[in-house]
Amino acid sequence: MIRQGEVFLIPVNNVPEGYIATAVNGAKLAIGETGNAHVLVAEQVEWLHAAIEDINAINQSSSVVAREQIFVWVQGDGKIAHSDRAGGHFEAPVPEGLYRVGIKREQMPWEQEARAVLD
Repeated sequence: MIRQGEVFLIPVNNVPEGYIATAVNGAKLAIGETGNAHVLVAEQVEWLHAAIEDINAINQSSSVVAREQIFVWVQGDGKIAHSDRAGGHFEAPVPEGLYRVGIKREQMPWEQEARAVLD
């Protein structure tokens, strides 16, 4: 598993049937409360996702559910970088491979649902 802050990538061997690939430049794995992002950069990165209307909506969304339905195929060695260099996160190296995106969650005692941990 590769982790940077609240974002983690879990190596997998395949994706669910019917998922399609979309090439992205600077895949935003998570967007924090202040708009800072954990960005996956590599020679080439592809989102692998269910056929939805607009994958760019997921790339702009901070929805944990949307993000956890995403897989990434990293071609060439890459890294997860924080868009705010002062964000307190070191760059995390990402070897070439196929990964499921995960976001750390927290449960608040007074809320019904778990929510994403945000920077």
